[in-house]
Amino acid sequence: MFKKGWLMVGIVFLLLLLSACNSENTSNDDEKTTIRIGNFYSQETTYGKAFDKLKEDIEAASDGSIEIQVFHNGSLGSEMDHIQAVHQGSLEMMHSGTGGIGNYIPETAIFELWYNFNSLEQLKEVFEGLTPELDEMYQAEGFKLLGAYYDGPRNILSNVKIESIEDMQNLNFRVPDSTLYVAMSDALKANTITMPYGDVYTSLQTGAIDAMEGTPDSILQENFFEQGKYFILDQHVYQPLSIVYNLDAWNSLTSEQQEIIENAVKDASEYHLELAKEANTAALEELKSKGIELIELNDIDKWREQVTEENQEYVDQYGEKGAVIYDAIQKVLGSN
Repeated sequence: MFKKGWLMVGIVFLLLLLSACNSENTSNDDEKTTIRIGNFYSQETTYGKAFDKLKEDIEAASDGSIEIQVFHNGSLGSEMDHIQAVHQGSLEMMHSGTGGIGNYIPETAIFELWYNFNSLEQLKEVFEGLTPELDEMYQAEGFKLLGAYYDGPRNILSNVKIESIEDMQNLNFRVPDSTLYVAMSDALKANTITMPYGDVYTSLQTGAIDAMEGTPDSILQENFFEQGKYFILDQHVYQPLSIVYNLDAWNSLTSEQQEIIENAVKDASEYHLELAKEANTAALEELKSKGIELIELNDIDKWREQVTEENQEYVDQYGEKGAVIYDAIQKVLGSN
């Protein structure tokens, strides 16, 4: 597995090297700076649209002296392939969640603890407030933190009607193969099942699982709703996807270039937030029109209490750094 991962990084490097050579061959401007961005989602997603805006804004603000190449649709591999490429310098920029940056800064997984946010705005407030501390952690691992895109909420699609915490008991509930997600599901007393993402649709269809979870847009776009009946709006996870830059490459830029990029990332993040909210609203309406019953929970405080102990145990693994993130989350949650 390790050799395969580094083989993929080598392939990514060769693709990007060819891209850089082509860029040099088609440009007569020796002063032009080329920045390569990897997007492991499709260009039509909110992330793809935000990166396209980022490209447009940077190139305009730099009067064309900075060229942005965006590689959409996972053309450079998986999220892990992307983050490894940024880490070793064959790719300048990407956005990454626990599946990528979490392998270098595992404390960032704390943002995905269940029932710790009530909105994308809350997540944004905490993440931006912690940016100085987070950037220090990122730079220690060779990354410059520029900002984030904000994703969520993740909810539960089920073939069993769930109206209270008691209804989760013994529910055959599929979650990603993640220590955190498994712990959260177990705390809710579900019968936790992990399986590859590609097997989820058929498993819902055959009854091998009763429920799975994801954002409204993903449930719609991946057609999982075709095998579900209820969408339980428990809003268990809001997730930041850090926008990171290779630190050495960042330090090689001029202060003016850095300012242009930072401003563009800030605008792209705000743009993505609006796109994400609009996509969620539209997806919920479409799911409803397709016969999915949307269920609001009246006992969400019980759900939050149910995972409190597991949340704290998870945070404790990461010592002082973990406590800094978790305390900031609790402070914002308590003030709203």
